[in-house]
Amino acid sequence: MQKTNRRTFLAGSAALVGSAATCASIASARQVDPGTNGYAFVARQDRQRILRLASEALHLQPATVTAFPSSRSPGGPHDFFSESDYFWPDPKNPKGPYKERDGQTNPENFTGHRKAMLALSMAVPQLTAAWLLTGKTTYADHAIAHLRAWFVTPETRMTPNLEFGQGVRQGVTGRSYG
Repeated sequence: MQKTNRRTFLAGSAALVGSAATCASIASARQVDPGTNGYAFVARQDRQRILRLASEALHLQPATVTAFPSSRSPGGPHDFFSESDYFWPDPKNPKGPYKERDGQTNPENFTGHRKAMLALSMAVPQLTAAWLLTGKTTYADHAIAHLRAWFVTPETRMTPNLEFGQGVRQGVTGRSYG
């Protein structure tokens, strides 16, 4: 099985969201017998929890990286930015490069973009699962609104890279871990 990279995922998401036939395609795909692929078991066992979480997600407005600016980000307002968890000021050189303290999270780090992406990664599957269970387009429409905000709408979309993920203050602007 081939891994999907971020660029392919984002391109696919944008194509899905931008397509005029998206809802019709999804509706026809939904006609698959859920008993043949494990959905029936999940629907029986987890229906109430899925619908409760999706109901909560319906109240969440899309909030992308543009809603959480950071003065420390070397990028622009559309760039995802996070700071490496385990890097702290060097007591011997407070204005110098930060030093790693393995396993000790720096509470002063910026986490706004990380939390926003986590919220997206929870809301869209919850809404999608509820739509699959109920067929109510309200769930699908809200999931699409989140995806559009993150990946399509020019004012709020994220730049499709993580160049500034896991930066280290007074050091590198981004690392491969980001």
